[in-house]
Amino acid sequence: MSLREYLTVAKEFVKHLNSLNISHALIGGVGTSLWSEERFTKDVDFTVAMDSKQWPLLEAALAKDPDAKIFKTNTDSGETVPYLIRLTYKAITIDLLTAQAPFQALLLTRKLLKKVDDTDFYLATAEDIIILKLLANRAQDRTDIGKILLHVKKLDFPYIEQWATTWEVLDLWHQIQKENNI
Repeated sequence: MSLREYLTVAKEFVKHLNSLNISHALIGGVGTSLWSEERFTKDVDFTVAMDSKQWPLLEAALAKDPDAKIFKTNTDSGETVPYLIRLTYKAITIDLLTAQAPFQALLLTRKLLKKVDDTDFYLATAEDIIILKLLANRAQDRTDIGKILLHVKKLDFPYIEQWATTWEVLDLWHQIQKENNI
């Protein structure tokens, strides 16, 4: 499936988030593709901020939508909003990662409005996607960081270093910089 096809589905899905004033930003493979170059991905990922009143409303709206099916939610003990909501929308997997950590809340305040074709999307900054990819630290994440470093010429390196230090992945960040001649 192409990036354009994923974005078409994402455009329709975010209507649910917008109708409930749920702050959101594209992250993951689609977010990386918008900062660098198109790459294969299996889903669309969003960081979202939602409270205990919005979650049941979103759940109810998705239950009424014949194109949507929630198939997994992960909730920490005592939490009223899942930290992960995995669903299909028009046969595309969508992961909603609920902002629980201060970094995720900050990511949502820093998000950018990016126009793709005729549609505006909220997109996590390149720096925030790099930090998320450092935390995940899979082979694809390291490749994605390299592609972002190649395509985005002005990055806030002190910001990345601050969060890499906070999340104890500074050595990994320095290693990836060295691998990419940065």
